[in-house]
Amino acid sequence: MVAGSVGPTGELFEPMGALTHEAAVASFTAQIRGLLDGGADVAWIETMSSPEEVSAAADAASTVGLPYVATYSFDTAGRTMMGLLPQGVSDTFTSQPVAPLAIGANCGVGASDILVTLLHMKDAPYAVVTKGNCGVPHFEGTEAVYSGTPKLMANYATLAIDAGARIIGGCCGTTPEHLAAMRAAIDNHVRGPAPTIDTIVEQIGPLTNTMPTDNAKRPARRSRR
Repeated sequence: MVAGSVGPTGELFEPMGALTHEAAVASFTAQIRGLLDGGADVAWIETMSSPEEVSAAADAASTVGLPYVATYSFDTAGRTMMGLLPQGVSDTFTSQPVAPLAIGANCGVGASDILVTLLHMKDAPYAVVTKGNCGVPHFEGTEAVYSGTPKLMANYATLAIDAGARIIGGCCGTTPEHLAAMRAAIDNHVRGPAPTIDTIVEQIGPLTNTMPTDNAKRPARRSRR
């Protein structure tokens, strides 16, 4: 099965920016139709920060007739750049006429952080995806090098199973060698209890972000004028 990647436009939606829902749907529709014509079986909507943008991309996928998966990037103190908490992701799809195949998180700031994000999404009414970066990047000269070894990513994959993920992958810095180690670990793992944050830090490494608590308030939405 081939998934066609659909990333963010890079524009802000009204009223903070100039992008309208209609313009975003038109742009995503053109892209997703091209992916369908190229052989994609699924629209993979990823690295998103705004519910408005995910809704527009989901509308476009439904218009084209491709099933879709949608994942956000939680890279700002445990939230997306636009302030969405992991436990609020499901709300994006309550009014969608076509439900997603799966929802979840990708990219962000490292494997430890995305596993904690996953713990906040495990009760979602959809299959959950985690597609974490291969550790945390640092520069060696002019080259960005990721800290995650194949062994670390294999451990990440088994913890992701325990935390409730149904689809597991790697994002930035992940190589075929990492994926092979993850595949072998997944095939040989028997699901156990959900890991604690302490377990995640012990096996994968320290968190980059300070995670919001479960009862953290969501930011107020600005009303459309």
